[in-house]
Amino acid sequence: MIKCFLVKVHPQILHRFDCWHVAKGIKKRLVAAGKLKSLAALQDWVQPIVKHLYWCAESSEEAPDEILPKWTSLVGHVAGIHDHANPIYPRCQHGDLGKKKWLPEGLPAHDKLKTIALSKPLLKDIPHLSTSVQTFSTECFHSTLIQFAPKSTHFGYKSMMARTYVAALHFNENGSRPQATTKEGMKRWLLKCPKQTKRAVVAPTKGPCTYDYVRELLEEALSLNAHYTSYRVARGAHTTEAPPPLSSGYDRPDKQTLILSHQSRFNC
Repeated sequence: MIKCFLVKVHPQILHRFDCWHVAKGIKKRLVAAGKLKSLAALQDWVQPIVKHLYWCAESSEEAPDEILPKWTSLVGHVAGIHDHANPIYPRCQHGDLGKKKWLPEGLPAHDKLKTIALSKPLLKDIPHLSTSVQTFSTECFHSTLIQFAPKSTHFGYKSMMARTYVAALHFNENGSRPQATTKEGMKRWLLKCPKQTKRAVVAPTKGPCTYDYVRELLEEALSLNAHYTSYRVARGAHTTEAPPPLSSGYDRPDKQTLILSHQSRFNC
């Protein structure tokens, strides 16, 4: 595992976990448990528990030691207990929640939640949650890269490198563009129905993309055209050796030997 490798080989590296992956594992166990009739009460708590995990990480950027106490306070919170024994996080920070359907201690659903939330492997991972940086931006860049270099099409090394550069320029220019607005100045939202949650949600509609980087590329191309007398000279000045293919590290088997040893499952 990567975690074990970093601990043994690179102990100087501060290894942080993405909240999304940890939340996915917790949600999977809660959903599976909630399908049992005796534990059906867990279904209403799946989404709040996932949000609580994100809150534990987000609210502990300046005090990482609070992540674990905040998470373990969940066991008491779902039972309506908001004062906790841990001095680092002695009381829940929310206000009056009004009338809410709690999971009293002693119920099978609460016992199962306690088993999941306080499992030893999970308690070891919670302190390593990333408090400020997540992989969402990286995943968005990968989505942008696919638009410039579709997986269904093969590209050579130099072509793939150029397409990756252009994708990076496009993402850096448009990754943080503001939310679009209507003529009246109201922010625009898009209605979505994710299959995972089966609930309607809204997402901000971003403004139109800009392509100012294209002008910079054209200006650079014109500058290079004035500097080099021909394409052959320019190519010789900027030679990039492509790395060998991955298959080059293996011995190529003899084709005739494979043909003789080939057998069909219908006539073997």
